[in-house]
Amino acid sequence: MSAALPSLPAPLWTRMALTLMLPVIALVLYLEGQHYDPGLIKLEAVAEGGPAAWMPERLGTLERFGPVRRYHADNLYEYINGHAEYYLDAGFKGLAVGEYAPPGAQQPALVVNLYDMGEPLHAFGALMDELAPDAQPLEAGSMGFAMGQGVNLIYGPYYAQITAFSEGLQAPPLARDFAERLAAEAGAMDKLDLSFPSLGEPLETYFVKEDYRGLGALDNVLEKTFQHGDEELTAFMISADAARIQTVTENLLGFLERDGLPFQRETFNGAPYIRVEDPYEGEWFFTSGEQRLLGVFSSPSPELLQQVVR
Repeated sequence: MSAALPSLPAPLWTRMALTLMLPVIALVLYLEGQHYDPGLIKLEAVAEGGPAAWMPERLGTLERFGPVRRYHADNLYEYINGHAEYYLDAGFKGLAVGEYAPPGAQQPALVVNLYDMGEPLHAFGALMDELAPDAQPLEAGSMGFAMGQGVNLIYGPYYAQITAFSEGLQAPPLARDFAERLAAEAGAMDKLDLSFPSLGEPLETYFVKEDYRGLGALDNVLEKTFQHGDEELTAFMISADAARIQTVTENLLGFLERDGLPFQRETFNGAPYIRVEDPYEGEWFFTSGEQRLLGVFSSPSPELLQQVVR
């Protein structure tokens, strides 16, 4: 077995060349580290703007207490562990949290949570789902309610929770102040259309984000119950552009066919509607126009049809 060859030291000139190159290598790495991608800078600027930048420095006599905190889908659980999944499923895009306190205070007296829910109906759904039994309507934003020590309100796709933690601090005037500032920062928003036909005395309104009543074709549904004479009936509505309404209607008819739910195409005063004989929900009907699909879980009486198909 042959012996291993002894290792020889590198020539002097090689070692000197490597030593001289070290500063050059360091300079190249430094310059590379200073290189920036304008696209990345733009993304960072976007992340710094929006709802987080809209938190005012003052609300009433209160000053902002510490920096505004930002949360996104990956870290929302750090702020609302146990309830984060609800918001993520409801359309959540981001959250900004601002705290406010009197000058010199050691802890916040008011907390503002401003959620970006992506769409006005998603914000409305979150507002409705979190109403307390003692909630009272309040003129703030697009729609607001005062309850306990706080106020919940919406404006466009934004859902705000304004909660007072100091005894004697009144949340409603501070919530109105915040809503005015939010409107000024976010700009004009299309009015949230929650109008239904006059089907009786309105009782309750709900929002269902997906899989409405097991009808897989129906998402982002607004539901309203009415007292119609001796009967309590439920109506549902989807508002969207004409192309979306056409797609939803075709998907719903396809769903009914696949599940074997009998339906008939009928007309009332020349206006078309679909009557469904559903063994689970009972008889119901729906019609679709250019910007909404509207249905009622009840037999299509002339009185109801008169209100719905027009």
